[in-house]
Amino acid sequence: MNRSLWGCNVIFDYDQTLVPEESLQEVLKLSLRRRHDSEARIAALQARSQRFMAGAARPEDPLILLGALLSIQREAIDDYIAGALDRITPFRPLFQSLRGQGARLFIVSAAFHDWLGPIGAACGFPAEAIAANRLCWIGRQAVGVGDWTLLTSVDKTALVRRWGRRGAMSGPTVIVGDGASDLAIHASGLAQGFVSASYYAHGVTADGDLARRASAIEDLEPMIVDLLVRIS
Repeated sequence: MNRSLWGCNVIFDYDQTLVPEESLQEVLKLSLRRRHDSEARIAALQARSQRFMAGAARPEDPLILLGALLSIQREAIDDYIAGALDRITPFRPLFQSLRGQGARLFIVSAAFHDWLGPIGAACGFPAEAIAANRLCWIGRQAVGVGDWTLLTSVDKTALVRRWGRRGAMSGPTVIVGDGASDLAIHASGLAQGFVSASYYAHGVTADGDLARRASAIEDLEPMIVDLLVRIS
């Protein structure tokens, strides 16, 4: 077995990187599907989420976002997971190949562990390799947020830095993602290599010898391996 990537790390974003959608929006659509104003509420939530990730949230945004999250039901998450497991299928050979070469794989996302945990587990990611926000529940209804620490670029970068300090992630690292929060982890030096996921959305552009742009899922493995070999 080729173990050329032993001791290397690959971090994946989730939304618009491993699936073509923003998962929170899809879960909310499923939760609100019987409401006449669901489209307007989803559009408003999207705008507020984008401001959060850009570090430009308005004072009223947290309460409005929290109110939307309280509409989520377990049934909607179950329906979302069933569809997402199909949509993530093209990445399974990539995960298997990278692990076979010795790489450690992680997911760091502003999505919620309530659906990302089961999806990641089905793709071979242990719970400790998945970082996401979490909801609180009473029965099958969301009643609050238990952990909401991955909203901005600063949050994601701080989490990866903590992993490094604890020894949970050490060695050459490449991050794959479509957004500014993923690029920030590369810019901080915590992930020396960066692959812009541009096959589902127009991913952010990064300059430098250790940055790549993937226009197709099939581009990912050769780019990731090349970067890790260069960094090692």
